[in-house]
Amino acid sequence: MSSISWKVTARPQHRKDPDAVCENIGKDALLKVVMDSSTGLQMVSMNREHYRTNLKRVFPRLRENKIQRTNLHITIAPDGNSAVITYTAIQTVTTYLAAEGDYGSTGTMQDYERATIGRENGKVVFTGIDASFQRPFTN
Repeated sequence: MSSISWKVTARPQHRKDPDAVCENIGKDALLKVVMDSSTGLQMVSMNREHYRTNLKRVFPRLRENKIQRTNLHITIAPDGNSAVITYTAIQTVTTYLAAEGDYGSTGTMQDYERATIGRENGKVVFTGIDASFQRPFTN
């Protein structure tokens, strides 16, 4: 029986590199995000390339991004080749002010995530991520 071994590392070279961030996302993965907004609930679906494009737009404004995960549950498929991971994430984001390059705003949000992982060309990758942001950013 094969098993999945996976370790998340925050390597400095990955911090603002969209290609490095996306290297562990499968080529056919679908990322779905549901979030509260001033107009109600909004759902956004992205494939890996759309996510990479979005990161390229966001990273220049990002100063710091801290994520704390709790309530982690992992269910491994009987064949050992895939798994479902659920958790609660509390994310604190600090941005730069666009013109001055100084600190902008800091906000915190909480979301509930369900990630599926599997194998692609022998490598363990995310095959799908569903995230539901229950609380909007607060300052």
